[in-house]
Amino acid sequence: MNKKKFSVTNIGSISLLMIFIILCMVTLAALSLSSAASEADTARKFADHNTKYYQADNQAEETLDIIDGILAESYTASADSASYFTEVNTRLAKLSTNITLDISTDNESATLDYITSVDDSQSLEVKLTLTDPFTTSGGLYKITSWKEVKTSDWNADNSMKLIQ
Repeated sequence: MNKKKFSVTNIGSISLLMIFIILCMVTLAALSLSSAASEADTARKFADHNTKYYQADNQAEETLDIIDGILAESYTASADSASYFTEVNTRLAKLSTNITLDISTDNESATLDYITSVDDSQSLEVKLTLTDPFTTSGGLYKITSWKEVKTSDWNADNSMKLIQ
């Protein structure tokens, strides 16, 4: 009876194949973990920015509510357009917020700008056009702009520390 002999080299090739597969799986797991950590950091930064933006938006809405009250009080206390804009100007000057009022020369409309800080590099800028309530019936103001603007320049840091 002839017995067939199996070569021992097949066991070594299977072991090498398994080692290669395990190394590939470990490499893919490390890449997935790195990608997930990077995306979690980006999501955290995005959530922080959104929180700060909506806090600034709430402050801007509160300021707009104060301005709306001042405009309504000025309208009831005024008899004509000229006295209305004068009344608005004096009442807004008493506010402690950072509101600047620019009245146009024709006294039929005025522009009102105010800024609410979002963070160190961005602010929320609101521009209102105050209308003359004695000549128009469309309300006391129109929001012409409500946008986020940059307050500082972006400086890229492209330097690399090659030799310590």
